[in-house]
Amino acid sequence: MQLSLFSVENQSKELYRRNLSSFNLKQALRELELWQRTVDAPQDIPQKMEAVQFLAEELNRQKSNEMLFLAHLRQNYKNIKELQALKEDFRFLQKGLNKALAERLSERHYDFILENLHPAEVFFQEEEYKRAIEAVENYVSHFGEHVFLRQIEGAAYFKLGENTKGRMFYTMALFNDPRLCRIPYFVNRLIKNKLQFLQNKFDEWNLLAFQLTFALWEDGQLHIDEKNEEFESFIKKKVEEKAGEILDVQEAFLQFLHLLYLAEAERLRISSRNPSAYLLELQEEMQNVHFDWFLRYENALKKFYPI
Repeated sequence: MQLSLFSVENQSKELYRRNLSSFNLKQALRELELWQRTVDAPQDIPQKMEAVQFLAEELNRQKSNEMLFLAHLRQNYKNIKELQALKEDFRFLQKGLNKALAERLSERHYDFILENLHPAEVFFQEEEYKRAIEAVENYVSHFGEHVFLRQIEGAAYFKLGENTKGRMFYTMALFNDPRLCRIPYFVNRLIKNKLQFLQNKFDEWNLLAFQLTFALWEDGQLHIDEKNEEFESFIKKKVEEKAGEILDVQEAFLQFLHLLYLAEAERLRISSRNPSAYLLELQEEMQNVHFDWFLRYENALKKFYPI
């Protein structure tokens, strides 16, 4: 006997999606069964049920390797043939997979789960921003700097309302190599506005990323910490590796940004208004690497002191 109330149909649909979002597959199946019994139930509900049943069976089959299985599902669910019946519910499935994965991660999981998935990103999507920050710091302490993870760390601090730290870690990501940042993780309104403005001028992401970094520095939206000697040494090593080489366009942009970081760290350390010999040396290198950008740098620097 079919249930005739329209509200029952809506309730079953809502509860099915809610349970899919929390990755409660057993209850999601139950709600699909109830939904199927309503008047004018969609014809594809049996296919949806098969897809959810497939997920439940595969998860049980992969019990010994559950976390890695969930990670692969999270990254590839749109391409799995058996899940295509859930296409209109993919956003709920994605939430459920992320939630299930986050629940299985602990502090000992600080390395990448997959080549393109780190626990910090999983935690960030769950709005567990402090866990995301801890995951990044654990990774960096074991393996060293990572552009995308520093960007996530900055985004997490912005979400927590700690804007100075957010800008600082965005700065570390962008000055390391802005090409490796990802647009969705620029969460600060002013930075997003600048990004949108530059997207109207530059179609190619790599060039846009360089322009974004320089423009944000010009606007005072980045925060270089002159006391962060470890990161400064990291950037200095990158500069030394490229010194004297013939650089292509993108390499020149990146080398200039690295020199700019070092120059700003040095300028911020100087108590007097007179540039040090080291700062003058860095500025000369900047001029040699990219003269047009050096002119922009000089113009921006006039806000602080004449050079």
